[in-house]
Amino acid sequence: MKYKIVIGIFVLLVLVNTIYLIYNLQKKPANIKEVPAIISPIVNIPTVPITKPVKPPEVAPRIETSQKAAALKKIINDKIVNVDAYFNLGNTYYSLGRYAEAEEAYKKVLAVKPKDYQAYNSIGNCHNAMGSYAKAIEAYKTSIDLKSDNFKAYNNMGNTYRNMNDNEQALTAYKKALELKPNSPDVYYNIGVTYGLLGQKEQANKMLATAKEKYKSSNNDAGADRAEKALKNP
Repeated sequence: MKYKIVIGIFVLLVLVNTIYLIYNLQKKPANIKEVPAIISPIVNIPTVPITKPVKPPEVAPRIETSQKAAALKKIINDKIVNVDAYFNLGNTYYSLGRYAEAEEAYKKVLAVKPKDYQAYNSIGNCHNAMGSYAKAIEAYKTSIDLKSDNFKAYNNMGNTYRNMNDNEQALTAYKKALELKPNSPDVYYNIGVTYGLLGQKEQANKMLATAKEKYKSSNNDAGADRAEKALKNP
């Protein structure tokens, strides 16, 4: 009987001890702190719209830079220097028979001096040489509008009308030129030739004879010879 009691007590102790161990294994240690789980917070990142690059603000030029630019512009647009240079260039091209290039040079003069009557007269000469008679007449008229006592433009206009076989208009232009320059042997010669083309030989001979004398008085032998030849065949 005692033996059974001892065995029962032993089994009971083992059972209690097992329960105690199981309980301690399931229980968290008191000295160990619980580490919270790391959860990445959800952050709303704003969307940046794609735009064109922003240009830096324009910087106003310094005073000295502006003054330098103004000075350079004045030099480039200097009326005396550029007008003379382009006019001489145009005259050179004209003497070489490069009339289109001469016209462009004279137009550069007008870009600086829009009311340069001499440039228009020279442009008229270029058109006349190229056979663009209507354009030549227009250029001469503009030149005369800018300077009413423009002897050269009237004389050149007469030459162009004569090239157009419009001898009446040519005679009118020559007579206006003669009013402005009464001692010009060239105008007397041109009027004499035009009268001859119109069949008015008496007037032609008179004008050609006057032209011959005026050429001689100015020591222009070539002009005098030309007038003499025209007298023989007015």
